[in-house]
Amino acid sequence: MNLLLRLAVVGALTVLALVALPALPASAHITVVADHAEQGGFAVLTVRVPNESPKAATTQVRLLLPEETPLAVVRVKPHPGWKARLTRLREAVTSVTWTADSGTGIGPDEFEEFQLSAGPLPATDELVLAATQTYDDGTTVRWDERSADGTTTLDHPAPVLFLSPPSASESPGAQQGSHALGAHGVRRPSSQNPSPDADPDAGPALWLGLAGLASGLLGLLVAVTTALSARSSAPAVRQDT
Repeated sequence: MNLLLRLAVVGALTVLALVALPALPASAHITVVADHAEQGGFAVLTVRVPNESPKAATTQVRLLLPEETPLAVVRVKPHPGWKARLTRLREAVTSVTWTADSGTGIGPDEFEEFQLSAGPLPATDELVLAATQTYDDGTTVRWDERSADGTTTLDHPAPVLFLSPPSASESPGAQQGSHALGAHGVRRPSSQNPSPDADPDAGPALWLGLAGLASGLLGLLVAVTTALSARSSAPAVRQDT
């Protein structure tokens, strides 16, 4: 019985250790996602800006919109502590700049999300939205690198929004899924805007935890089965009366 108890404790501790593993480090890159980003329609774009500096705060973010496929209508959602400025060229918006008020910013280990409504979206498969990030120590980071094959790891990938074709059964702008370019410029699907608490790179940690749970339970089952088998095969002790 003691052997069975020891094996059960070991299996349980294994499960807890694997599930409690810290999340894998997430690459802090600027990303842009949207629900229902469809060619010819309008969409609300969410710009997620993590701070990569261990000491400086982000005080300005500039999102560059493509001039070759201009967006005629861009509306910015007000953001407390930040001022937004739109730059136009021939009636089309070419960039949106968010500047933090004095004493505010995105500090180390923090992120912020900005939103804007834009359209009509171009008849292209993707919308490249390069960005620049400025810190209060004067450092400026440009997020404008592109991967030719969509799988190459990049240090500063440009945010890319993937657009769905117009729905055949609905009018332009109907709700369709969208995709965003994730960390390192690798393509991945995104069906909804990230919530402020969501971590877009938490998936590996979740799967690791589930795999650890499954492995631990399997080990516990094997241990219990082995112990019971050993117990049943042990010779009975005869007692004399």
